[in-house]
Amino acid sequence: MKKYQYLVLPMTFFLLILIAASCLYVPFLSNSIIFDDHSFFAGLSVYDYAQVPLSLKPRQFPYFTLGFIQVLSGSIEANRIVSLGLHVSIACLIFLIVRLLIKDVTAKSDFNDSVSEDYRCNSRTQIISGVCALWFLLNPIAVYGAAYLAQRTILFATLFALISLWFYRRAFAENRTADIFTAALFYTMAVFSKEHAIMLPLAAVSLTALFEGSRRSHFKRILLYLILCLPAAITVLLASKHIVASSYEPDVGAMIPQMHEIALLAKPWGKWLLSIILQAGFFFDYLAFWMVPDVRLLSADMRFDFVDIWFSWWVFPKAFLFFLSPILAIYFLRKKGLIAFFCCGLLYCWFLFLTEVAAVRFQEPFVLYRSYLWAPGYVMMMVAVCARFSRRWLVIAAIPVFAIFFLLARERLTSLATEASVWKDAASKLVSPSLIGSDRIFYNRGRAYLQEKKYAEAIDDFSHTIQQSPRVSQAYYNRALAYYSLEKYPEAMADLNHALLLNENNAYIQYLRGLVFERRGCVTTAKRAFTASMVLGDQMAKMKLNDLAKNNPDARKQDQSLDDAACPAWSSDIPAGTEMSD
Repeated sequence: MKKYQYLVLPMTFFLLILIAASCLYVPFLSNSIIFDDHSFFAGLSVYDYAQVPLSLKPRQFPYFTLGFIQVLSGSIEANRIVSLGLHVSIACLIFLIVRLLIKDVTAKSDFNDSVSEDYRCNSRTQIISGVCALWFLLNPIAVYGAAYLAQRTILFATLFALISLWFYRRAFAENRTADIFTAALFYTMAVFSKEHAIMLPLAAVSLTALFEGSRRSHFKRILLYLILCLPAAITVLLASKHIVASSYEPDVGAMIPQMHEIALLAKPWGKWLLSIILQAGFFFDYLAFWMVPDVRLLSADMRFDFVDIWFSWWVFPKAFLFFLSPILAIYFLRKKGLIAFFCCGLLYCWFLFLTEVAAVRFQEPFVLYRSYLWAPGYVMMMVAVCARFSRRWLVIAAIPVFAIFFLLARERLTSLATEASVWKDAASKLVSPSLIGSDRIFYNRGRAYLQEKKYAEAIDDFSHTIQQSPRVSQAYYNRALAYYSLEKYPEAMADLNHALLLNENNAYIQYLRGLVFERRGCVTTAKRAFTASMVLGDQMAKMKLNDLAKNNPDARKQDQSLDDAACPAWSSDIPAGTEMSD
């Protein structure tokens, strides 16, 4: 009977987690692929990944699952169901692990009630664990990890990290040294799913303070665990060493000049040091957004005024507090009980967040989906706080919070419905159109407007992009496409010529130039542009040349000079060195 009582609440919470996740995510299974999903599913890489389940290359297994399921089902919805299943599994694991850790922490405290102590302890710990697991499941920030297919890597890394913690906890709490090997195995799977999990062993080691036992025995197990984790950590670190202390992001070169007011950038290692200081402050912003997810500010591409932040009064206090917080947390681990549990949650977040300061991050300074990885630490902190309240007040407070979270998460899922909605949402959250890095938002929203045939709006967005990043050839090309659709051929040709100067080996630019020439009756010049496009690999240009030959069978006999003379003056504005003969 007692076992039955102990199973009722866990099964109830598992059912609640499944129902809540289904009600929230199932209506959005038909969402379109977005952002990085396109490069994965639109090309042939999805089939390549489907053939290799495991390798020493990080992220291989999560990508394999994406590719394998896509090949088998041919359905994006099937992959979304798998991601949803992973999200549910993670929430259930959080419930199970936190429940056990609370019991470990409160075994010798006044946490229990005097009446029916054993059952009360079990029911109360399970209610606290279940409430906090549901908080994680329904959190609007979690949407960016669970609903973004390319971030299957984050889901698997979080899942394997939690399983590793499960076995690590059992090795100490139940005196099972063999579980250290299993914990290290799942750490290996976590770090190969997403290299950002590389600091998990240090986060796990902090949990050791929660368990009773001799220091000598604990030290031996910790040392064994770290040694077993070391090969995977070194392998992943070597594979990712190119990003350490470097600005690996492709467009960061165009962003640095926009921050010329910050003198630190001119110093050796200045870019990395600036990034570290900014990211140290963002650590607390991630925490704030998970606790109070203000959807008026959230988007898939959040932008900040780095110059304004740098010259604010709080940038250095936040950075100082970031580096001080693990020292304080380690000190208070000695207190044991719920205080130590709170500190373990803080250290879990802190250690897993450290990868954010490992590289120069200006292009993507604040990425919500990556915070999914260290969010279990937030849950531990929440549990330590919630354990101070009675079950009744906890449940009463949780119901409206969950209702609000559900609605906010639905709003975030709606914003991720299509590529266009993603970038329109991101643009609407910009506090200023001149924010550093906002050119990417305007560029992608402009492309969405192009597809919707809102050419004037598209031109405006591409103009914003060009103003901030004048060397982005794609922006000129797409603005030319919008001008072409509006039959503004001089403006289109000016942009195409500029794009060609920036990227002379782009077949699409030459093809569009050919279309503009053809529209203006410059057949010979159009043929030269189509030929150049064909040489660069565009098969559509070859078909276009064949059509021109069929429609103008006497074109070879016509005087080329007469044909060119009939063209507008701007049509001869061909960048030097880019013209190719027939």
